Amino acid sequence: MNIVFDIEAIKKTSMEAIIPRLFVTGARDHRERDRIYEKHEKQYAMLTWLGWQFTGIHILDVGARGGTSAFCLADNPANKVTACDITPIYKNIDIRPFLQKGGIDFIHGTAEDLSDDILKRSPIISLDISHNGYDEARFLNRLNAIGYDGILIMDDVNFPRKFKGLHEVWNGIKRPKLLLPRPIAHDTGTGIVIFGQHTVSVVLPPDESQGQIS
Repeated sequence: MNIVFDIEAIKKTSMEAIIPRLFVTGARDHRERDRIYEKHEKQYAMLTWLGWQFTGIHILDVGARGGTSAFCLADNPANKVTACDITPIYKNIDIRPFLQKGGIDFIHGTAEDLSDDILKRSPIISLDISHNGYDEARFLNRLNAIGYDGILIMDDVNFPRKFKGLHEVWNGIKRPKLLLPRPIAHDTGTGIVIFGQHTVSVVLPPDESQGQIS
């Protein structure tokens, strides 16, 4: 894979078809939904754009919570998305019907419950779990052990004040990795880890320099 995160293209990504599906399980009303969306819209636009860069692949969302990231990744119906979370209940609503309506499979369980097969056949994996660092390190070690070939998206990797363990794990990763710029990422840091012979880069607006892999 050769993924070039184009900031201008991502900012232009249409979210009209996605917004009605977001936070159906989490927000108490439209105002809360809009507030949460505004806080995370950069990340959601990036995930939506990313899903449209591929055709016929399987994408795995580990730590799905309310299913918002899974909905974004599944906006392209040519791909298949599986969402995994430790509980099917989010704010007292079973999220499975909403995910299934969006063409998304749901696995009730932890990251450790996922089979090697589903990991290996998912060239894109989004990881947003405990943030304690320990669980993320175990997941990274498992991907190394099975010879995973793809990219791993990790949320909240650059917020040591709250997620010190996760931040330390991110800093300790020896594989090629990239911290996405804030215009297309969570303010707390969205990181990309590369497994295999893939390239990932960022195209910044013309008045800025190009992004590089660290």
